[in-house]
Amino acid sequence: MYTVVYQVFRKETMSREEFARYWTEKHSTYASSVPGIVTNVAYVVHSESAGTEDTPDGFAVLTYESRETFDASLSSPEMATSSKDAANFISRSVMFHVDTHRVL
Repeated sequence: MYTVVYQVFRKETMSREEFARYWTEKHSTYASSVPGIVTNVAYVVHSESAGTEDTPDGFAVLTYESRETFDASLSSPEMATSSKDAANFISRSVMFHVDTHRVL
């Protein structure tokens, strides 16, 4: 498996509730249609412990069969549609390529 994690920040014009609803109800249909995605999990931040200005509003964790599958998905029409829709509710995002180590 190959995993990418997106740290996402909502548009300032949206409340946390509007952001979460759009992400999980509308955008998820686009993101989940990208070829090669095995799992797509949205983690919506509802509170924070440190209270910083740069706290993300959520994390998306996507798994693919392999790095090659991920790379191929980047040029798919479905990824283009998903990326275009992301601009409707995300002000910025950071993508991390991660190794998964299950500890429990």
